[in-house]
Amino acid sequence: MAVITSIIVYEDKHEADVVANGETYRITTADLSRLACIEGECDDDVIEILITCTDRLACIKKAFSVLSYGDVSEKRLVRKLSEKFDKETASEVAALMKERGYIDEYAAAERFASRFAEVKLWGPERIRNELTVRGYERDAVNEAVLSLDGDSLAENLNTLIAKKLPSSGISDIKIKSKLCAYLKRMGYSYDMINTALRAFSEQGGYFAD
Repeated sequence: MAVITSIIVYEDKHEADVVANGETYRITTADLSRLACIEGECDDDVIEILITCTDRLACIKKAFSVLSYGDVSEKRLVRKLSEKFDKETASEVAALMKERGYIDEYAAAERFASRFAEVKLWGPERIRNELTVRGYERDAVNEAVLSLDGDSLAENLNTLIAKKLPSSGISDIKIKSKLCAYLKRMGYSYDMINTALRAFSEQGGYFAD
């Protein structure tokens, strides 16, 4: 039989200390209400529940710490939390963060997409791949890529081409192929690349037929 000797509630933190069998368990007030703990004797399984609740609160605090550094997807947050907590607790807490609005995958994916396009000059496909690697859900990734401005992407592509071209121009088809491969790695489609290269060819005669 377990014995709860003290319960101290910290309303400002939404936390409570439950002292049972000489050990102090810091849990959320939500868990305290759910458990309906009172001072006195209780079943031994209450201790196991208190341990679980303590881990959950610690996991919640870790989640807030991770989110304080910037946007992460629910999936990536689960991975980070799982480094210290069991997968079930990590998944439960990550879902809670999303439910409470601390994770907005659509807004975050759009912010990342815009940043990658503006700063790294990446094209749609590389941005799509990076967002997928970061764990954003498919619909959020699709919306983020669709939100990219086509004219800005075309300007970025022209900037990359100009940056890679020597001032004398290029007529060597092997160099052109190498350039195309680079632009593809940067995330641009062959249609976008060919359109941009045709424009360069017409303007400056850079490429041989």
